[in-house]
Amino acid sequence: MGGTALLAVEPGQALIGRCTGCRKAYRAELPGSAIVCAGYATPVARNYGYPTWHDCRAGIPCPLDKDALLPACGFTGCDGHDRTPITYKPLKVTYKPGAACGPGNCGGAVTATCVCSCNGKNHGSAWLVSGGLRPLR
Repeated sequence: MGGTALLAVEPGQALIGRCTGCRKAYRAELPGSAIVCAGYATPVARNYGYPTWHDCRAGIPCPLDKDALLPACGFTGCDGHDRTPITYKPLKVTYKPGAACGPGNCGGAVTATCVCSCNGKNHGSAWLVSGGLRPLR
């Protein structure tokens, strides 16, 4: 039986985002009532006021493709892009009481998987960005 999995984001849980250009990490905290469908975390982050675009490639031309014929983006006159998308994923938490929580393995984490004693509370906290706590309408 197929279908889309629903992941209820509990209070204190988050979405972890990455810029597709420079791989910079982002953390978006959602209210406990938010429901994120698998594959729709980025639109949910945008709906709650978190950034979904990054300007890391502004004015920087794309590298040539493997045949050295065109820039990787496919635009022959590429002179950089104004915005690069940020994609978010729901944080998947595995509570492990004996695991040490620290800036190297949790606060500075850039993946969407947390195996720690903080239960996801500190995961990616170094990358927290401002956003709203209610949907934009």
